Amino acid sequence: MNKKNDALNRWKKKINHEHKFLDIGIWDYNFTKDEFYWSEKIYKIFGLNKKQVLTFNQVIDFIHPNNRDNYLITHNEALNKGKGYSINYRILRKDGKERIVSTTTDVLLDQNNQVVRMIGTTIDITNQSYFNQQVLQRAKEISDLFLKVGIWSMDTNSNNILFCSNGIESITGYASLDFQEKRIVWKSIVYQEDIINYFSSMKKLKLGEKVKHSYRIVHKNGEVKWVMEESIPSFDLKGNLIRIDRIVTDITEQKKSEDKMAYLAHHDFLTNLPNRRFFDKELNLLIKSSARSSSHERFAVMCLDMDGFKRVNDTFGHLTGDKLLIEISSRLKQCVSHHNLVARMGGDEFSVILRNISNIDYPISIAKKIISCLEEPFFIEGYELYITTSIGIAISNNKCNEMNHIFKKADNALYRAKEAGKNNYQIYTYTMEKEFFKLYTLERDLRKALKKNEFFIHFQPKVNTKTGQIHSGEALIRWRHHKNGIVSPKEFIPLAEENGIIFQLTDWTFRTVCEQINKWKQKNIPLVPISINISPKQFLKHDWAETFVQIMEDTGVDPFLIELEITESVLIRNEESFASSIKILKNLGVRISLDDFGIGYSSLIYLKKFQIDTIKIDQYFINNFLAGEAPLTKYIINLAHDLKMNVVAEGVETEEQLQYLRQYGCDQLQGYLFSQPVSAEQFIKLLEKVYLY
Repeated sequence: MNKKNDALNRWKKKINHEHKFLDIGIWDYNFTKDEFYWSEKIYKIFGLNKKQVLTFNQVIDFIHPNNRDNYLITHNEALNKGKGYSINYRILRKDGKERIVSTTTDVLLDQNNQVVRMIGTTIDITNQSYFNQQVLQRAKEISDLFLKVGIWSMDTNSNNILFCSNGIESITGYASLDFQEKRIVWKSIVYQEDIINYFSSMKKLKLGEKVKHSYRIVHKNGEVKWVMEESIPSFDLKGNLIRIDRIVTDITEQKKSEDKMAYLAHHDFLTNLPNRRFFDKELNLLIKSSARSSSHERFAVMCLDMDGFKRVNDTFGHLTGDKLLIEISSRLKQCVSHHNLVARMGGDEFSVILRNISNIDYPISIAKKIISCLEEPFFIEGYELYITTSIGIAISNNKCNEMNHIFKKADNALYRAKEAGKNNYQIYTYTMEKEFFKLYTLERDLRKALKKNEFFIHFQPKVNTKTGQIHSGEALIRWRHHKNGIVSPKEFIPLAEENGIIFQLTDWTFRTVCEQINKWKQKNIPLVPISINISPKQFLKHDWAETFVQIMEDTGVDPFLIELEITESVLIRNEESFASSIKILKNLGVRISLDDFGIGYSSLIYLKKFQIDTIKIDQYFINNFLAGEAPLTKYIINLAHDLKMNVVAEGVETEEQLQYLRQYGCDQLQGYLFSQPVSAEQFIKLLEKVYLY
């Protein structure tokens, strides 16, 4: 490439010198400034003083009146198409002399494909025979500087080759004389698959267009090569095509580099599968093709997510994870036929396109095949690894005209597959779309609910089993939607945990409860400890304990009146960080209650290690007394007492349950038998009532 550039520079120097003898002028027109910059030779051709800088209209005035309209039409068409042109015309110099000139132009475009500059050459061809002899000979000598550039010129009337540079041999394998003496014609070496496009481009030359295109040729040795050809037509004053000048460059290596870059741009570097860019492109083409087809060929999109891949990555490292992804990719390709598409979208996410499906059974069979295939163990670096996959499937229909629409459907179905326990497939249904839209609007409104003051707190009493008095209470957050009314916590709490809003909700709840306790204190209402449910997500924040301490200091609440309700999963997942943080709160007097005890891990080690104050027996045991769970409930109560802990039974709704729990020695009871969750004002009335049974 450097050698070629050096040669070009030498050629430019030659032109600047030789234009004095060959009547070749070089010019540059700036559209913004409306100024022409001419070489010395053009000033001489036009018979002007070298110091003059002309505008476009001033140059047009030199064109012969009989040729002026044709020139302007050609010029304006070129501007509209953003292409150069070649034209012969007459000029009238100020000294009254008439000259015939040939102008060849090219254009420079800005980012909006608007012409900003035009560059070109103007040649005095008044003495045509001299022009042919001298210019063509010089062009041949110049072209020989380039080993991989061929220049040839053809007389269109006789189809004779006027000249052909030696560089053509390095490109085609045929000597220049082979073409000049017609032992070989150019069209015969054009690659068969490109011949139609080649002739299509040639037709444009007859319309006066400068043609630049690439195509393949067959070298003399049988090798297929890519060439770039630039063809420039020349016309006589009557508008007849008289000559075609061509510059041919071997771009085989450039094409190979471009193909390699295109492959890398559209394939995943790790697995060599098509990537998201390639997938999106293919899906768009498929949608457009299906829309054009009268039969509306149906296809399916599958979204796959590898269950448990993160665990493998975290346990064995990214190198092992990468090797696992390569093996997964290999198995997926085995499950999907070659005319379909498997792509890696990123991370452990893959997508599949199934073309020309006749019924829903086919994508289902492929999904089952993939699930079964991935259930087999992977043997990587001496490890026996297991992984499963969740699959969402969406089938195209006549209304499917956007890529994002069908992909979103498949992604929604994937979400449902993971929600259904993973290692399964789900097919998108219209019901899903309604449910996901409901989730979307719920999440949108959830983000605004705090600012709109739509949240409030209800309190449910916990009753002393022996006395019937209120021992404490539980704070429960509620949401009154501005349009839909009360939204169940079972709907918005999981959503808040998923999108991170739970952190704001928890802090708001904690502060609101502390402020409410202070309000009761100011009114001399009998105070009882209030427990607050804390989401497991909250403990992922490194400063959660400090935040609670700050809120208690801000509100001045007595820490002995605060109890945190947590689940066993918190202790398992955040063992070390939780232990140090909880110690800070317990030293201040905050109590810890373990919710839903008996349905999780129920580890005695954690009960002792974290100095749990209270355990709450899950409602499942209370509801199933008569189904054989009574002995187990009694065992939990005795165990807690042996560990010096209080026991609360939640979900108490009948007198029979009350009598059993009192008999077993349960400390506190909570449930609708005594009161449903109520407002702060109603809770005051319950406190003043003293006894609830």
